[in-house]
Amino acid sequence: MEIMDKIRKERKTNKMNKLGKMGITIKMENKNTGMRTGRHISRTLLHVLALSLVFALLAASLAACGGQPANVTTAAAATTVAATTAAPATTTAATTTAAATTTAATTTAAPTTTTTTAAPTTTTTTEAPTTAADALTDETWERIQREGKFILGLDDSFPPMGYRDENNEIVGFDIDMARAAAEYLGVEVELKPVIWDTVLLSLNSGEIDCVWNGMSVTEARKREITFSKSYVNSNQIIVTLVGSDIITKGHLAGAIVGTQMGSSTLNALDDEPAVRDSFAELREYADFTQAMMDLNNRRLDAVVIDGIAFYGDFNVKAPGEYTVLQENFGMEEMAIGLRQSDEAWIAKINEALDYLRSSGIAAEISIRWFGEDILII
Repeated sequence: MEIMDKIRKERKTNKMNKLGKMGITIKMENKNTGMRTGRHISRTLLHVLALSLVFALLAASLAACGGQPANVTTAAAATTVAATTAAPATTTAATTTAAATTTAATTTAAPTTTTTTAAPTTTTTTEAPTTAADALTDETWERIQREGKFILGLDDSFPPMGYRDENNEIVGFDIDMARAAAEYLGVEVELKPVIWDTVLLSLNSGEIDCVWNGMSVTEARKREITFSKSYVNSNQIIVTLVGSDIITKGHLAGAIVGTQMGSSTLNALDDEPAVRDSFAELREYADFTQAMMDLNNRRLDAVVIDGIAFYGDFNVKAPGEYTVLQENFGMEEMAIGLRQSDEAWIAKINEALDYLRSSGIAAEISIRWFGEDILII
């Protein structure tokens, strides 16, 4: 019995020793496992921090280039948060979370796309004028309103339309019409004498705003300028001294004939080349006044002149001294010359003419200068 008890005690002791050794072994294994896990976590955290630094540098680089690194910044922040959250977890959970975080970080970083959104560009296009005349389009009337006046170009030796009186003041039928129109438009009129031969150049260059001086409407002029409504008619007549042998156009053959240079009368002569070529000489003068003076001094045999100019001035001053042939070089309408581009200004001029006619003012002016209403508007 004693032997059996002893054997049992020894077995029990051995069993306890074995259990003790097993416990020590388990503790050691747990300790080693914890150390390995800790080292693994440390390495994982270092990886995460390194990735965060890389993402931060990448984001800064993209920002410097003007990009929008929203995806990269968000991914880096998410990785850092995930790593920080995972750190205090249990050993097994920490290992799993850290691995997952590393995988997630790698996955997020791989497809990172940098999208650059260009700032919207606003382009303002201003059409440049193609010609000098186009630069004045609709600006002429605005300037006239702003300055309170328009500039009227004229030949100041073309009675009764516009000329200088004994006081050297510019007067005439067209001058009175222009001043009445200016009053209606609420502005003043500035009179500017120009060389008639280059009057269209003066208009299109912007030196003057209109030609209001008994200007005939011709096809040649229409190619360069435009016209208001026509307001009077005029014939291109042939004038001689009383007692002259010239009675018809045919009698002009071999004669010395005078007219004004640059006038519609000269254009009318060009339209009948057979008659013109029959002249012994065609003399061109700066104005009709000089031509009529040479006729009076018998240096000319005939003068081709605008009927309005003749009847309104020369015939009035020396009635009975001249003969007007029945034949003429055609009838033409007179209107105000304007730039083709000045649409607003053209409209205001026509509006003023309509007002002068409907109000009776134009008729009063016509009667004052011609003794009757000769207007056609």
